[in-house]
Amino acid sequence: MDLKSFETVLNIFMGNRALVEKRERTMMEEDLLDMPRDAFEKIVGKISQADSPVGIDARYTHAIIIAYLQRISERLDKLETGAQS
Repeated sequence: MDLKSFETVLNIFMGNRALVEKRERTMMEEDLLDMPRDAFEKIVGKISQADSPVGIDARYTHAIIIAYLQRISERLDKLETGAQS
């Protein structure tokens, strides 16, 4: 577990959910185009494929994107259900 994940779990455990939510909102609101390239190195390292014409493993990359879209969809469904209550 990386340090950021550990801090998140610790903050939730310690009851600092508001701090975690603020950090998550800030990350979601930040324009990804304004982030420095090195902020993406972990992702690039995971999806890189040297023998690919475009430099990435397209199947793996698309699987990651779809998985994240599924998570977003599930979270949106929960929010919509909560708003209707």
